[in-house]
Amino acid sequence: MINNYLCLDIGGTSLKSGLIDANGQLQQSLDAVPIAKNKHDFWHQLTATIDRFQGRFAGMAISVPGQVDPQRGIIHHGGALPYLDQCNLQESLENHYQVPVAVENDGKAAALAEKWRGTLQYCQNGLVLVLGTGVGGGLIINNQLYRGSHFQAGELSLMLAATTRTNFKITGETGSAVKMITAIAHQLQLPDRHDGHQVFAAIADGNPDAERIFEAYGMEVAQIILNVQAVLDVMTVAIGGGISAQPSVVLMIRKQYAALLQQYPVIGTTLSKPEIVPAKFHNQANMIGALAGLLNR
Repeated sequence: MINNYLCLDIGGTSLKSGLIDANGQLQQSLDAVPIAKNKHDFWHQLTATIDRFQGRFAGMAISVPGQVDPQRGIIHHGGALPYLDQCNLQESLENHYQVPVAVENDGKAAALAEKWRGTLQYCQNGLVLVLGTGVGGGLIINNQLYRGSHFQAGELSLMLAATTRTNFKITGETGSAVKMITAIAHQLQLPDRHDGHQVFAAIADGNPDAERIFEAYGMEVAQIILNVQAVLDVMTVAIGGGISAQPSVVLMIRKQYAALLQQYPVIGTTLSKPEIVPAKFHNQANMIGALAGLLNR
């Protein structure tokens, strides 16, 4: 009997894949690969990846950007990958591979993972904030994943950035971890503008240019948390995404959240402060959460 599931994290930047068992333990993974730029190449990339695991999985769990109808497996808009708009991954893959398939929004998948076996296990109301190409969000309200009326709850990338006055930007831009790393790499003239290890090494070494951009980024994320807290009053905010594995990220966000409360004392005396913690699963959260959705279906 096959006890492993093929889990796929389709992101705006890369495609991650791995076999995970029913207890949420990673058994095998492939190296992340850059995501295809169009629908035709995407399908070739996706099926080639799945075929490498052929015969070794009992079902597929998939995390994607965009607004997802989890009952039908249809993706609306596609988020960072607009060519996925109206794509029915569930039906297409079930017909082709003859195994059950579940499709979930990336931010919501991260929340399911943290609620299942992570930092939100015992939290009644919480937020998972996924910092990646954009800003993903997954809300646990009254111990349940909250989807909203149109599967849109948690689309934090589409909030207007709090610091803008004219030439509006959205938080998917200002809160993008990828853009923050690229900005620091550009400032430091690194040969690889996506080298997060070099960027965080510069931050740890106290490089003033790196620290300045990093602190500004932390303030953007702190403002997102504050806005969510004013509306939903959560107990815990778990910071996810690949960069959450860097301890300095959560420390910086906490520091900038405290600075906001000092700048606006009425907020500090009115709103209860949520606990800001690193998510448990980092880069694996979307795959594990998608699997939780499949197992619960």
